[in-house]
Amino acid sequence: MYMEEPNLKDKSQTKTRSLEELIKREWEIIEQLQKMLKDTELSVTEKTRVATVYAYHINILRRMVAKKNQDENSLFEEQNLGDFVRGVDFR
Repeated sequence: MYMEEPNLKDKSQTKTRSLEELIKREWEIIEQLQKMLKDTELSVTEKTRVATVYAYHINILRRMVAKKNQDENSLFEEQNLGDFVRGVDFR
């Protein structure tokens, strides 16, 4: 069966949406880990493990946000000045 490949613009939007969803999920994980760190019933060893996982997810989130910003900036840089000016309403 032959599947038509979506155009590049659609791929970019899908990728961005996925990245935004992943960023949202990372925030949820980080918030849960923060709650775990405040749990008085956890031992020092358990809190150390949670803190390590917390640091890992913070780093992943940082990379995702940097990637998202890089993707957004590159979309603007790929546009030429004429395309940009055509989109501006001078009225």
